[in-house]
Amino acid sequence: MQINPVQTKTDFDMVVAKVERIEQLPRELRSTEVKAQRAGRESVTERVRKLQETLATEGLSLKFRRDDTTKQMVVELVDAETGSQVLQIPNEVSLRLVAAYVKLQGQLVDEAA
Repeated sequence: MQINPVQTKTDFDMVVAKVERIEQLPRELRSTEVKAQRAGRESVTERVRKLQETLATEGLSLKFRRDDTTKQMVVELVDAETGSQVLQIPNEVSLRLVAAYVKLQGQLVDEAA
């Protein structure tokens, strides 16, 4: 089982870093990158919509949320009729392991300082 590393930067920090990188690009490249980002976002949105439609025919739906502790995106496959969870990615055990690792990592840093 592979656990994705937790992002340590906040969403705001990531946006600021991205803006700073874009500002360093020549003007003609900036508009190209923004168009590509929009196209990518629309492409992902369209794919998710198609997946939702396909799952709906099987009586299932997808739910997306951000885990409060680890800040990771969590995808839940839910039975549309009963509302019960069929599958979660990453599962709760993985999320708890990541949270424990982050907590332990923080304690090691505090002790070393």
